Amino acid sequence: MAVLTQTMAGVLDTFHTRVPALAAAAEAQLAVRNRLREQAEDPYRAALATVMKALSDGELLRGEVQARWQDLVVTGDLTRTLRTRKPPRQGKRARQRQAPERSTALAAALRSALEAVIVTAADRAAEEAERQWRDDPAGSVMLTAAAEELVTGHRADRLFATVFGDGTGAGAEELNLEKSSADLPDRVSRAISAWQDHVLRLVRQAVRQKRAYARSAGLDDDTLALVTVLAILGQGAIGSHAATTSDDSDILTLPRRVAAAVLGEEPVQEIFGIARVELNERARLLLDEELLRFPEVIDGVGRCDEVAGVRLYQAGFMLEALQ
Repeated sequence: MAVLTQTMAGVLDTFHTRVPALAAAAEAQLAVRNRLREQAEDPYRAALATVMKALSDGELLRGEVQARWQDLVVTGDLTRTLRTRKPPRQGKRARQRQAPERSTALAAALRSALEAVIVTAADRAAEEAERQWRDDPAGSVMLTAAAEELVTGHRADRLFATVFGDGTGAGAEELNLEKSSADLPDRVSRAISAWQDHVLRLVRQAVRQKRAYARSAGLDDDTLALVTVLAILGQGAIGSHAATTSDDSDILTLPRRVAAAVLGEEPVQEIFGIARVELNERARLLLDEELLRFPEVIDGVGRCDEVAGVRLYQAGFMLEALQ
């Protein structure tokens, strides 16, 4: 009995050093996880800022989009299309077949530009986040452990036991974190298509409300919605150095004037506000979905109780108080 008592006393005495050490280790693990999470989140924050800027400063309306727009305006197709209302109750494919070639080309160029800016920003964010992890000793070990888990099927619970040791990062390329998800272009395409459909619904609603107050000529809602999208994307550049041209075909000013002339100033402002918020939110959600791959890797190689360190410190204080 005396031996048992002496042994227990010795064990309890070691708690004075062991519990604080465990608490410090738990806090170190949490700090590593938080640091790695920040290293992944920062590039995606920057990517979102880049996308938001591109969606508002008119830069998307340069290049091919601008050339297609000028072609549509100069040839007179814009005016003819706006004044020619298509028969009602047509499917989307039927409307696309009947749409003038130049209008269809403009819509395709615009969609391509919208999709490209989001995919490109996501690609750069993934590459930067993976690079920061690989340059971090803890991140390198984690990438190695996660890659090994993919190969062996075993959990890499040893990660934080070795996180401050040597790590080569070999084999981590199998995670493909340096690239965006393979299905990202498809998800972006669906998101942009859904957004454009929403703008079309908003335009049709505004057209119906206008007709309720006054007789107006029939209008092609699809082309009007396309013009409205151009106006939304160029809104932030109006009044800046980018919009100083007096060209009547200017893509930064004419779509806004056309939309306001047809729908009215107040409805246009309302459509702009709703559509802008939704577009930004869709872009944010797409980038958030891509970012999720990184925390999933952190959690996949070992869970961490965020309050474990505090509880261990409290247990140590309680032990001292009882002695």
